[in-house]
This record gives sequence, C-alpha cells and structure tokens, in this order.
Amino acid sequence: MFLTVGQKLKKYRKLFNIKLSMFERYGFSAAYISYIENNKRIPPFETAKEIFEALVCLTNGEIVKQITVEDFVKDEYEEAESWVIVNCNLDMALNNYKQYYEVCNKYNLNNYLIKLDEILAYYYQSIKKYFISNEYFTNCISQLKEIDKRIVKYYIELGVNYQDLGLYEESLLNLNLALKCIKTQDLEYIYRIYYELSRSYYYLKKLDDSYLLVDKIIDNCPFIQRKAAAILLKENILKVDGRLEEGEKILKQFIEKQLYTPYLKYAYHNLGCNLNDQHKYREALEVLNQALAYRTSSSEIALTNYLIGEVYYNMKDLTNSRKYYSLSQEMVLKEGTFDHKKTVVERLISLYFDVGDMYSIEQELQLIDLISHECHYRELKNIAKINILRCSVSNGVNLTPKLRDYVIGN
Repeated sequence: MFLTVGQKLKKYRKLFNIKLSMFERYGFSAAYISYIENNKRIPPFETAKEIFEALVCLTNGEIVKQITVEDFVKDEYEEAESWVIVNCNLDMALNNYKQYYEVCNKYNLNNYLIKLDEILAYYYQSIKKYFISNEYFTNCISQLKEIDKRIVKYYIELGVNYQDLGLYEESLLNLNLALKCIKTQDLEYIYRIYYELSRSYYYLKKLDDSYLLVDKIIDNCPFIQRKAAAILLKENILKVDGRLEEGEKILKQFIEKQLYTPYLKYAYHNLGCNLNDQHKYREALEVLNQALAYRTSSSEIALTNYLIGEVYYNMKDLTNSRKYYSLSQEMVLKEGTFDHKKTVVERLISLYFDVGDMYSIEQELQLIDLISHECHYRELKNIAKINILRCSVSNGVNLTPKLRDYVIGN
C-alpha cells in the first residue's frame, strides 16, 4: 500500500522503460540504483531528490504528471503518516475503520488512531448512542500511555454519557477518575467536573453533595458561562429540595442582571416551570410566552410549548392544554426526557378520550412508533396501552379496530 523510495524508483523506471545504466550519466551507478530498488540501500533525502531530477530528465518531464518530488522522496513511514492524516475523518471511521486501524498499528501511528476513535465517540454521542460512544472513549483512554489532558477529557465525556443513560453511579465513577487525572490546576476542567458531579448527585437526590459542588462553582468559578449554568442547576436542586421560592428568586435575579445572555432562554423556561410548581399559573404563562422569544431550536420551542400545555392542564383549560401538547408531542417523544415523554403520552390519550377523538390517539401511537429504536420505546408503548384501556373503561367508549389491535398486540 505504501512504497519505499526504492520501490517507487523501480515502478517508474519500468513504467518509462529506463535502463539502469542510463542513470550513470547523472552520477549513479547501475549497481547503486539496483541496491536502492531492492531496499538494500536507503538513499539520503538529498540523494533521493537528485534521483528524481534524473528521472525528470530521462522522461522529458513526463514523470511529474505521475508523482511530485515531495511524494517521491517520502519513505514508507512518511507515506503511511500522510495517508492517516488525510483520512482521519468520519467517513473513514464509519466505512474503513479496520484498514485505518491496521495501518496505524503497523506503522506505530497510535496518536492518529486515538483521534479517529475520538471522532467516532463524539459522533455516536451526537446521535445518542451512548454505549457505543463510551466504547470509543474507552479505546482512547486505553491507547494513551501516560496521563495527559486528553484522558481527563475522555473520562468527563464518559461521565456525561452515563448521565444521559440514567446511570448516575457510573457517571460519578468516571467523573471522579477525571478529577484524579488532573495534574495541574486546570480550572476549566476542574469546574466542568464539579458541575457534572453536582448534576449526577442531583439526579441521585444526594442534595447535600450537589449543593456543595454547585456552590463552589458559583462562589469561585472565573468562567461566566460555567457559573451561569451552575446557577440554573442550583435552582433545580432547590426545587427538588422543596425550596421553590428561593429558586424563583435566583432565576429572577439571573434575568434581571442578564448574567449570561445566551442562557436567558433557559432561565425564562425554568422560571415558568418553577411558577407552575408553585401554582402561580397566570404568571407562569406570561413568563413562558417570554421564553418562546428566546428559544431558537425546534426542540427548545417544543419543550416550552409542552410546559405551557402543562400549565393549561393544571388550570383545567383542556382545550389549550391539548393544543400545546399536540404542538410539542413529536419533538418531545424524540428528544425529551423519559418523564416528559411519559407525561405527554398519558395526558394526550386522556384529553383525546375526553372529546372522543380516536383518530388523534391513533396518530399519537404512530408517533410513538417513530422512536422504536430508543431504549424507552417499550415502556412508552406499555404506558400507552394501559392508558387507552383505562380511559376506554372510565369513559365507556368502545375502541376502534386499530386501537384494539394496538392494545392486544406485542
């Protein structure tokens, strides 16, 4: 696959039908050229350039249409390195990983293999295939012979992936390993680890540990984005701790001071959620409509519409509740948390039964089938079946053939 200077010399000499003796006029004996071609001699860099110049003369310049001097003088290792540099990309990773692995292994180019594994790890993370992503982050760690910043980064990413999988103990394990691998006072990494640790403790309901770390960030972190994220996280912790009014206060201060403008979209949304939990429904609707002006992506808008649907549901305004749940359900089913998915499925089935809209229930079930590849699919399907049966009995409504087949099917 990759050629030595001698192999390239032999290839092009034969291509242009050049005899060994013809090199003598350029100062190279036939025997010396033969030794190079058979890899018994490795020409120095300058000598290789002179041989190429001889080939240019002997071919009347035609050889430059076949190969440049820069490529000709590369040895086999340099050719391999050039190839792995050019091909260190997602397309190679997905389609020819084995070939890339074999080249890196043969020529001891492990650093590039680590880069390719990292590309794959982030790719699978981006499409929410966290277990596969973790395999490649683990590959990266295993190939590093000494601790450096990359190991810290990979352990953090493992911790974040485990968070998204709901495996919080595993997340804590990897985040603590990241913390132990930091050799210098790299504050950016340290505060990121504190933040992710605090999140994992929050999900585990270990609130004292979560408070301890999030307060460290708020009090000491010099990075405004991380500090802003920590304030938003603290409001979530306060909410779980039953301290809703304190959470409301810090969110209103965040918005008033515009501490970090890009996060206002989260602050308004979270404040609306907080006010809903305090049964301040009118104020919650006002804040959530303000939030929509800051929400940019379709998933962000869907989650805020979902929350508006929640507020209307709590206000017993079932018409508006159904409207906003319907606006958000497809995106929530694709990208929301399991709790969001569960709620939107249960509420919409109940609301559609209340108005006898069996067709919309059938459409909702089709949307659930769109996420059949996800780990929550079976649970959501069972939740849908249970709620269809419950609502059918409580409302005294006969199921359509499609709904009956769905309920009794696998």
